[in-house]
Amino acid sequence: MITERKAPSRLHLSSPYLFRMEEGVLHSYSEETSLRTRKRAGVINEDFQKFVKQKNYPCIAAKATVAHRDYRLGIYESLGSGKFARELCLDLATFRREYARTHSRFMTLVATYGESSFPEEKSFEDALWSELSAVASVPEFDIPGDPLFSEDPEEPDFCFSFQGDAFFVVGMHPGSSRISRRFTVPTLIFNLYAQFEQLDEE
Repeated sequence: MITERKAPSRLHLSSPYLFRMEEGVLHSYSEETSLRTRKRAGVINEDFQKFVKQKNYPCIAAKATVAHRDYRLGIYESLGSGKFARELCLDLATFRREYARTHSRFMTLVATYGESSFPEEKSFEDALWSELSAVASVPEFDIPGDPLFSEDPEEPDFCFSFQGDAFFVVGMHPGSSRISRRFTVPTLIFNLYAQFEQLDEE
């Protein structure tokens, strides 16, 4: 008997904007990735590595992430517009699946955004919140948040959640008042809260 083979669910595919390091080479997760995106990813990847490897960079976890090449790089556009919210959801889902398989302490999703500039901290923060709100509103991924935290940003125990897991999110951009977060392009760094608990236990 011949059975029809089902196509993989779109929710289990990465977007054409996600990359990973393998044996020192940057690879796209998708065959649909454009040449323009691949070229841009190469430039931003080099910038990110130089940024973290600079002398006296304060974040030890970031240094470990780069040293082990244990990060995923997203190349999106227009932070705050929500234009790439679904693509980021697909890539966050990929990140969660890979963490569930490896339980890597330093695995990080580095989501970068072109076509965006922020002359002051407030405008960047507004764009960051708008983007996270757009991600939380994508219908296919509308799952209740982590029960250990509030979903209300006004509450002291709020934590951004995706597919039921809490995430720690750090923003970086060229105009940041903190040198350690003054990266060449607007960027959101995603880590699972579970990773910090794992580090605490160890």
